[in-house]
Amino acid sequence: MKLKILCLVFLATGFSSSLPASAEPITASCADEDVIHPGWDSALSVSYSGGPKGEISVKSDHVDFIIPASMSERTTEIDGQQVSVIDINGSGEAALAMPDVADVFACVAASTQPEFKGDADMEAVSIMSCAPKAKLSAEGVRTAAVVRLGIWPGENGATDVIVEIKRRYVDVKTPTGADLVIDTFPKDCKLAVQ
Repeated sequence: MKLKILCLVFLATGFSSSLPASAEPITASCADEDVIHPGWDSALSVSYSGGPKGEISVKSDHVDFIIPASMSERTTEIDGQQVSVIDINGSGEAALAMPDVADVFACVAASTQPEFKGDADMEAVSIMSCAPKAKLSAEGVRTAAVVRLGIWPGENGATDVIVEIKRRYVDVKTPTGADLVIDTFPKDCKLAVQ
């Protein structure tokens, strides 16, 4: 019976100790910048300054910005055990190097078959494939950025990390009238050792 109690204590503390303390700075490193856009396969790092309110920075070959962010912790059930989850959410406007709008729209127009011209869904798919082909803007583009960094205990004492990035061109609409948005979902993200 004593052994079972010790094992349960180890499991419970193993889940909570695998997460960084909320006051500490946190950095996640991702092997690939994005799983959706072919060609955006460079490494990406996301860093949070620490504490309940701070800043989150995102850096790769195609993006480099800092926006305000906040951190919260919550408890959820994973595999029948209550565990802590850290959510870091950032949002703000910044002048970013973005895929050139004229290049993106020219690629979309050239790659869209005539029967799909004006189709918002086909346009969105074409934008996903055209954005990485476009040169980056020479000057900063007014962009509304949203970043989510989620951290929770994984299997065998590992820590699971998810990063989601959304960048919306503030002053641009697509030919069908939709917001021009670049969503990126980095791959193989892990907490960097501090």
